[in-house]
Amino acid sequence: MGTKKSYPNAVAAYVDVRDVARAHVLVYERPDARGRYLCIGTVLHRAELLRMLRDLFPQYPATAKCEDDGKPMAKPYKFSNQRLKDLG
Repeated sequence: MGTKKSYPNAVAAYVDVRDVARAHVLVYERPDARGRYLCIGTVLHRAELLRMLRDLFPQYPATAKCEDDGKPMAKPYKFSNQRLKDLG
């Protein structure tokens, strides 16, 4: 609805829900699967996410102003989903 005047200077992890569904089945069907598995596709800054949304849905208003305007962008964090990949 375009009510937000700015977005936070933050990053977040995103994943395709189909990948999550496949990961659930994979882990469920593997008796040797134990513990936690990270199922993360990518880590994006909020600015990147909003840019993608504006490109995909130009008919909807989306802010282009960061609430920390002028400060360095928050850096994406690193993770490893290698354990999940190793399962198949």
